[in-house]
Amino acid sequence: MLLTIRLGSLTASLAILLFFALPTILYYRSPVLERARARNYSSVTTSLSQSILGDKSSLLEQNVLFDVNLEGGPRILQATMLFGTSRDRGQNVMYERATKTHLKHAERWGYPTHILRQDIVGKGDWNRLLFGKLLYMLSLIVAEMAQPVGRRAEWLVWFDADTIVLNENIPWETFLPPSGHFREINMLGSKDWNGFNCGIFFLRINEWSVNYLTAATALPLLRPELPIVQQGPNYEQDAMVWVLEQKEYKAHVVYQPREWYNLFELQHDQNTLKYKPGDFLIHAVGKQDKQLAMGLWLDKLDKSPDELQLPLSNTSLKGNVERFWTTLEGANDLLDRAKAFRESAEVMNIFSADLGLAKQFEEAHNKLERLSLETPFELQMMTDVQNKLEVEIGSFNTTKARKEAEDAQARVKEAEEQARQKEAQHDRLKSGFDAANNSKIVAGEATNASEQKGGLTISPDLIPPSTTPPDTVPPGTT
Repeated sequence: MLLTIRLGSLTASLAILLFFALPTILYYRSPVLERARARNYSSVTTSLSQSILGDKSSLLEQNVLFDVNLEGGPRILQATMLFGTSRDRGQNVMYERATKTHLKHAERWGYPTHILRQDIVGKGDWNRLLFGKLLYMLSLIVAEMAQPVGRRAEWLVWFDADTIVLNENIPWETFLPPSGHFREINMLGSKDWNGFNCGIFFLRINEWSVNYLTAATALPLLRPELPIVQQGPNYEQDAMVWVLEQKEYKAHVVYQPREWYNLFELQHDQNTLKYKPGDFLIHAVGKQDKQLAMGLWLDKLDKSPDELQLPLSNTSLKGNVERFWTTLEGANDLLDRAKAFRESAEVMNIFSADLGLAKQFEEAHNKLERLSLETPFELQMMTDVQNKLEVEIGSFNTTKARKEAEDAQARVKEAEEQARQKEAQHDRLKSGFDAANNSKIVAGEATNASEQKGGLTISPDLIPPSTTPPDTVPPGTT
């Protein structure tokens, strides 16, 4: 049964890749996209050619060729989907206007943009239609990975068509992990009161993302018994969340503050996040009056762009992002240190003797781990729990020092007791020796007294049997 499921999963994955990757690759090679990409990687490929021709000593030393994070080309691609029937044209006017804000933003920063305009699955069935998002992203990532080294992007950003870029002065790169750090992180997103929101998110272009999108897309086919695949209206989002909760995926996603790039339209935001001038993006999610809300923001952007589009340096965003990554990195480092700390034999011995200390440590460790995985955007809480865990480690060190002092004191007492016992034994031996000497002295004095009285008295018991008494004369003796 398991083999059949696995073979079915593999077959489904191959079919998906073959069906969608080839046309996307052909589309991807279009002159429009080539010109867009040329602006980004022409200088990189020139430097690569010069580097290779100028130094043939070792290609392995050309790190730019082999470091996946430094491959050149546009670092970010972006994608969305927008299509509908003729009756949807009025509604799509707002979506088209919103999408143009992304295109303008992309033109400024050099992001190739891909727009899916056909319902490749579902044919009108909303729950199945939504999976076109995942399939389209999968085809784009596979197509990108098929590019030669030096032309491959690093991240793909998905944005829903009901999102509006309000401040084009903020590039997507603002939110990425610091260079050289968090290479195990393959997905960035945000959460609302229901959990992960897939209106806008980042996927690293690599094998992990291929596996993730394949698993989420195939979930309704391979696990139809799951309750989440029998509900709507966020069918594809529920599938994405279910897969993200699995062990092999959970540790590779980071959730960032939603107000950075997924701020919901004001009246609908149950978390009372308020728009402020300079904010990057607004999302008209789930609103019945979506068209009206989008129209108001788009009109304001057209009429008064300077009120919305502040320079990045005039906002607090850059500092907040830096603080976010610094806090998360500190938390991860502390968790690694705490794990090694907890597994040492010395700590295990002390924890086994002090269950209260062990419980406090475990609670702080588990809470920080949960925050890092699920809500790292709660920065103050993250900081507080980090401090708590540091205190628990400090408490252990205090306990360790106290135990070492107690052990030292016990050793001193033991040494003192041994010395006392040794001294007592010495005294006993000395007392016995003195008693023996006293006995000899008494016996000697008695002997001297007898001699002084005129003779030596010999005990009959001391006379050998063969000794003749003094008053007996042997026969024949004259």
